[in-house]
Amino acid sequence: MFIRIIFSLLILLLSAALKAQEPPLHKVTMQLQWKHQFEFAGFYAAIAQGFYAQRGLQVELREYQTGMNLTEEVLSGRAQYATTNSSIVRSRLEGKPVKLLANYFKRMPMVILSSPEITKLEDLRGKRLMLSHKDIQSPLLRLVFEHKDLRPEENIEIIPHSFNADPFINGEVDAMSAFITNEPFYLEQQGIDFNVLELADYMRSIGDVYLFTSNAQAEQYPQQTQAFIDASNEGWRYALDHPQEIIDLILSHYSQRKSREALLYEAEKNPRYDHAATAALLVLRMNP
Repeated sequence: MFIRIIFSLLILLLSAALKAQEPPLHKVTMQLQWKHQFEFAGFYAAIAQGFYAQRGLQVELREYQTGMNLTEEVLSGRAQYATTNSSIVRSRLEGKPVKLLANYFKRMPMVILSSPEITKLEDLRGKRLMLSHKDIQSPLLRLVFEHKDLRPEENIEIIPHSFNADPFINGEVDAMSAFITNEPFYLEQQGIDFNVLELADYMRSIGDVYLFTSNAQAEQYPQQTQAFIDASNEGWRYALDHPQEIIDLILSHYSQRKSREALLYEAEKNPRYDHAATAALLVLRMNP
């Protein structure tokens, strides 16, 4: 008995000594492009399953705050990594020193939800469209509108986005921009009739949830940057295989803003890789 106790103490001391010799985890901040929800499932999984820690990283996830400029959060150093939408293309075209690391949605999730009589984009002419300022400035969305001879504030009345569906439900607008994973759920729950105009049909290969960093971060910490990509990819593969587990994780550790039913709807509708494709995640890069 005494020998067994001594042996156990030696094991504990050896484990403590080995742990003390391990290098401390490198703390990094990742800025999300919106509030906590299944849209960021892969990053939650990478933290919970230790994929970041296994690569020497301790990752803090930060929710989006109203008015935040995601590009500036990274370029200022307040965050080392961030996710955003296709506006990262515009930032790059403007000469901002940003580097695209990965893209997780293969089909653009932004859609236009419209009243039943509006069945195609051309029908928006002369109608009231609720759209955010950020979306109005999107060069990709402008290309779609130009293709259909739609000119915001000229032949479409633009209403500032309330970031909820109430104006549409109340008939104050004829259409609104939305995420296919979010607002349709609430409209269906209330029995509201609507059409979905898929912008992805006009912008194929333009997805969402673009992971990016600054050129300076990528150049100064190339191994860390690659480790962050690898762990994030591994997290996404896990999340897609265990959606219910990740929904539980979101509700218990991150946010109860959305119900379990809404999160499940989001998980089922998210336009990301199917299981066959997750084995070879495509990583897009913008070379400095």
